[in-house]
Amino acid sequence: MTYRFCFGASGSGKSTCLHQEIIQRSMRSMESGDNTQYLVLVPEQYSMQTQKEMIMEHPDHAIMNIDVLSLGRLSHRIFEETAPDRRTVLTDIGKSLLLRRVASSCAGEMQVLGGSLHRTGMIAEVKSVLSEFMQYGIGTEEIGRLIDCAAKGGQKALRARLADLQVLYQAFEQAREDRMITSEETLDLFARAIPRSELIRRSVIVFDGFTGFTPIQYRVLAALMACAREVIFSITLADDGGLRPEELMDGRSAGSREALFYLSRKTVRDIVRIGLEKGIPHGRDLYMDRPVPRRFETNPALAHLEKNLYRYGRRPYEGNRAESVSLTEAADPHKEIRQVCIRMKELSREKGYCWRDFAVICPDLETYGDLLAAEAVRYDIPVYIDKTKAIYHNPLTEAIRSVLQISMRGFDYESVFRYLRSGLSSLTAEEVDLLENYCLEKGIRGRRKWSLAFDDATEPLRVRFLKEIEPVTGPLQREYGSEPAEQDKVPDEAAGRRRVLTAGERTEQLYAFLTGRGTEALMKERAERFKEAGDYAREKEYSQIYRGIIELLDEIYELIGEEKISAADYLELLETGLDEIRLGTLPQKVDRVLCGDVERTRFGEVKVLFFVGINDGNIPRSTGGGGLISDLDREFLESSGLELAPSPREQMYIQRLYLYLNMTKATDMLCLSYARVSMDGQSIRPSILISSLQEMFPRLRARYPEEQDPILQITGRGDAESLLAEQLRRYADGEKEDPQQLDAFLTLYGYCSRMDPETAQNLIRLTRTAFFRYKPEYLQPRQAAALYGGIVEGSVTRLETAAQCYLRQYLQYGLGLRRRKEFRIDFADTGTVLHESLNTFSHRLK
Repeated sequence: MTYRFCFGASGSGKSTCLHQEIIQRSMRSMESGDNTQYLVLVPEQYSMQTQKEMIMEHPDHAIMNIDVLSLGRLSHRIFEETAPDRRTVLTDIGKSLLLRRVASSCAGEMQVLGGSLHRTGMIAEVKSVLSEFMQYGIGTEEIGRLIDCAAKGGQKALRARLADLQVLYQAFEQAREDRMITSEETLDLFARAIPRSELIRRSVIVFDGFTGFTPIQYRVLAALMACAREVIFSITLADDGGLRPEELMDGRSAGSREALFYLSRKTVRDIVRIGLEKGIPHGRDLYMDRPVPRRFETNPALAHLEKNLYRYGRRPYEGNRAESVSLTEAADPHKEIRQVCIRMKELSREKGYCWRDFAVICPDLETYGDLLAAEAVRYDIPVYIDKTKAIYHNPLTEAIRSVLQISMRGFDYESVFRYLRSGLSSLTAEEVDLLENYCLEKGIRGRRKWSLAFDDATEPLRVRFLKEIEPVTGPLQREYGSEPAEQDKVPDEAAGRRRVLTAGERTEQLYAFLTGRGTEALMKERAERFKEAGDYAREKEYSQIYRGIIELLDEIYELIGEEKISAADYLELLETGLDEIRLGTLPQKVDRVLCGDVERTRFGEVKVLFFVGINDGNIPRSTGGGGLISDLDREFLESSGLELAPSPREQMYIQRLYLYLNMTKATDMLCLSYARVSMDGQSIRPSILISSLQEMFPRLRARYPEEQDPILQITGRGDAESLLAEQLRRYADGEKEDPQQLDAFLTLYGYCSRMDPETAQNLIRLTRTAFFRYKPEYLQPRQAAALYGGIVEGSVTRLETAAQCYLRQYLQYGLGLRRRKEFRIDFADTGTVLHESLNTFSHRLK
């Protein structure tokens, strides 16, 4: 059992070198009959890419005794080999549910938090802090040390909050007993199971792509180092003015925290300490210290970037940078993404790049990811957005929330028709419209009015609707024209006259509703429809959502099933759980553009990298936040000697490392861009990163491609049709007076008309629309008589309506269309009511 490191800058070939070494050793093991297993451990989101790379690099294009795994997948394999732990693993929503249950029992023991645990979001805050404690190996005893540290420093408020968290932590641990474990504890169990694993004892393990580890993960590393035949760590570390790798081998210091590679040095120091404590031999380290990293041997500009980014004393680049590093300024994020798509189309056409040769980094993936997805459709570019999808606004979740609100709010109009229009009801859209018109006209609101019969046309719809939601709301239906049966009289829960149900009973009701509606089959049917239409992202969403909701209901039933809970609290609890469910997707094409964020996404080597949204606030991203343990509290608690999550200052330094790793992924070109105005119209400044890059590349100046003639920016059929749709109307209105513009427009029009039959048909439709002009046609006498009768009766209002809009006059007085009748008193009705009241009063006086 030994361990060693492979050091090198980004792009120096660490992964490739280790892959080749493992492949060669695995082939020799196969030839000699050795049972050595080779495990390559990478971050979860990078496992498929690494596996593909190793298969492509292997001479036989097969990896029989090599496995590419994440730490999580390796833990499952070890648990299968050793005795698996049968306890339930608590998810984030499971922790929230259990905390909710224990909070009420220990509220009286807390000094500060006891009175605020019922507030919205408070349980989530507590769960976040406790999860951090578990992740960093901090138990109740360690919290006691933090309390003592706060007390010695005179931090009374912090001490009180920590004391309350200790009470909640103890209650949480007691409630779990031996029935449940947290996801953080699985790593601790993994570490304890490793010595019993035969697989680990005959394995050579490689860690590649990791930037650091948490204390609980270091326990796993210590067990692997002690049991495996050899453990190799790939570490990104280059010259930044800090300690050299050989200076870290005493396990004492990691150098200055301000250094770019401090996180890498800290990882090396911690691993070396483990080796020294356990007496594990340290093998010969591998240094990939070539003057120019392999990735940039033919690209001196990008080599200069790697050498000087976030370094002190950076030197300016004197060479030609035009083809390697570019900078674009756009008016807003939408136009910025449009220029990215135009540039990708140009490069793929002119230099023969495949779509997989491009990648897009977005600091703000929520904004830029959606924009890129929309523009990619317009420019016919296959794109995969690397982010998980929330299900909060899915039709199924909308139906669940609205059906619970129907009972809670006593059959109010909004909740009822929110459910009916969610798409889960058996009523068709026309039937819902008919029922809605009747309810508005008759003022149907509340449980009592829904228990009374409707008219002949809408009564069957009422019966079907009430039958659907009966598992949740209770029985309301009765025979037409009869009074409700005594057992059907269900008092309104809001009035406080109904027995408060337990969480388990409410979950059973909701489950009965879902099975009664055949929700699982309905979601599968819609998933198939999306699959046939080629919408694979939504197909994955609809095929996974039912299972996710059922798992959530199972957790609620198991953890707090016996606890009494009001309808409002149950709905809030369920909404919190639905909000935390995330559905992941996989790329559906090999040849596609990968778009991800700075920290989560693991990019492989690409030829052209687009880095968008380089604005102040995105780079560096604001890391400050509140919470139960504030940023100042974290900095103060550093003196306790216990490691917590990184403080805001440390997060800023970590961000720099992620930026370095991502910006050095390109082999040919790095395309940078920023916007002048945000999506909400606010002026925004370029990031300080832009000025740093301009110091490294003095001739780097922002380009403004959006100011070019739009016709010159056309790259394909999609954007050509969009531009023609805009310019056809201007041409039809006579605005194309400039001969040069007119000639360019007509040339584009003629080219598109001969492009292909589909484009030609679309162009004909656009032309007809652009040149359409309204020509009034008089009604024939027979038509006029059918609409208005033989005698046309007019009024001042009708004449004014005709003068304002003939179409409105035709619809209102010809076709006889009327607004929907609503059961309410308008301002116009107020005078009528007062007049009738005075009239009645005067008659009674007589």
